[in-house]
Amino acid sequence: MPKNPRFVCDDAYSELAAVLAGAICALIGDSYCRPHLAAGRLVELLPELERYRWPVFLYRPQRSITSPRVLAVFDWLTDIIGGMYGGDNAAGRTRLS
Repeated sequence: MPKNPRFVCDDAYSELAAVLAGAICALIGDSYCRPHLAAGRLVELLPELERYRWPVFLYRPQRSITSPRVLAVFDWLTDIIGGMYGGDNAAGRTRLS
C-alpha cells in the first residue's frame, strides 16, 4: 500500500465513480466498466496485457434432503451468474441433492 494514498475505499461503485470523475485510475471488474468502455466514458489502459478470467462459484450447505424450491433458486442463480460472467459450465453442472 502506498504511504500516502490518494483514494481508499472498499466499495466498487465508489471506486468506479472516482474513475469516471477522472480522480484515479483503477483495476475495475469487467461487469462494472463494460458499459462505460462501450460508451467511451472510460479508456482501457494497457490493452495489450492478457486478461485472466476468475472462476465464480455458488455454494450452498450440503444436506441429505434439499427442498425443490431451494434447488430451483440455485439453478436460477447459476443461470444468471453464468450469463453475467460467461460461465460455460451451467449446462454441464452436477446437482448434488
